[in-house]
Amino acid sequence: MFKVLYKQDISTRKFRTYKNWAFDETTTGSLDVYIQDGVSGSGTFHTGSEQTNSIDGSYKRLIWSSIQHIYYPTKSLRQILDPRAYLRNFIDIDKIDLVTRSLSNPGIRVMNIPVKVFGEEIKPTTFLLETGSTKIIDDGNYNIYISGTSPRTVIGNIFYQYGHIIITSQSYTSSFNHFDVSFQSVHEIYENEVYATAMESEFNYTVNPTAYHTDSVHYIPVFSASLIKPYICQVGLYNEQNELLVVGKFPRPYRQDEVLDTTFLIRWDN
Repeated sequence: MFKVLYKQDISTRKFRTYKNWAFDETTTGSLDVYIQDGVSGSGTFHTGSEQTNSIDGSYKRLIWSSIQHIYYPTKSLRQILDPRAYLRNFIDIDKIDLVTRSLSNPGIRVMNIPVKVFGEEIKPTTFLLETGSTKIIDDGNYNIYISGTSPRTVIGNIFYQYGHIIITSQSYTSSFNHFDVSFQSVHEIYENEVYATAMESEFNYTVNPTAYHTDSVHYIPVFSASLIKPYICQVGLYNEQNELLVVGKFPRPYRQDEVLDTTFLIRWDN
């Protein structure tokens, strides 16, 4: 037995969940976390003479150039007219003026956290890297700095939505040699709700095959009485092609009410 549902019967809402992550330099591989060096260079690029990262064979000069192009571009006419324009794709517009950026020669170190780990983003203010007695944390404004220093010592940047932690200070690039990292990832979940109402005059007979004679057309005598109400065991949701999409099962069968309408709420996450 089928019943058409309408848009007002269906709703979807989004909410955020958080997951704690922790790893060190010995377990990055299991999470596909890569640490790469970037080195500045000049002149013609030759693959045979360029330095590479042993972890993945990437060229250090290309890592530098990519990071510089994306996050630390040099001045252009557009940037002179609007100094914040170049970062709008990577930083919340209301935090651009709070970001401290400095890319110095000769090199940088980059921690790449994959999207399967950080989800929508690394939750701001949750990043912590411990190396020896030094603690490196983020300030929620894309900066990472040494905890407990005054004035604050900014050593690089974290780009929450892209999983990139970049150490630009030469004095601290070795922090990625031996470390413990922890942070919270953000994952968005969509909760769907469907209201399905069975009027008191609807669904008043069973479709259980055991209630029929062998001809599959007539009820056996015990189910022929008009006062017998069926028990509902589950509710299925179908699309317009009659394909079953969702099944909601009750913990115990529910007897269809004889005089009142009954509304079922089907809820699931994805």
